[in-house]
Amino acid sequence: MLGAALAVLVPAAPALAAPDPLLADILYGVSDALIRDYIYRNYEYGRWDGRYWWYRGNRYTPATYRRFWIDDYYRHYPPPPPAHRPPPGHRPPPPPHFDGPGGRPPPPLRPPHFAGGRPPGGPGPRPP
Repeated sequence: MLGAALAVLVPAAPALAAPDPLLADILYGVSDALIRDYIYRNYEYGRWDGRYWWYRGNRYTPATYRRFWIDDYYRHYPPPPPAHRPPPGHRPPPPPHFDGPGGRPPPPLRPPHFAGGRPPGGPGPRPP
C-alpha cells in the first residue's frame, strides 16, 4: 500500500518542487498567503518579453510588477478599519507617570541613618 502511494507521488515531486520561474520572481518576498494567491491568479494577465512585464500599456520589472499586484490587491481588498476605542469605563488604566530623573521611578525611601547604629533612646526597659 505504501509503495503504491509513493509510486503516485514520486513522478509528481518535480512538478511540486519546480514552480514557474517567472512566478517565483514575482512572489519573492511576499509572505502573506492571500496576496500570494491573488498574484498567482492574476500575474498571467501581463506579457513577459524576457526582461519586462507588459500590462495595460505599462512596462514593469519583476519587482515593480510584484509591487503593482500587491497594491492592486489592497485596492480590491482594503484592510479592515481599526476597532473603535472602548468607552472610558472599560479602558485599561494609563501607565504610571514617573517624575524621577530620565523618566525613571524615584528610588525607594531608605530608613534614617543613625551614627551609633541605633535610634536614640536605647532599646527600652527590660521586662521584669
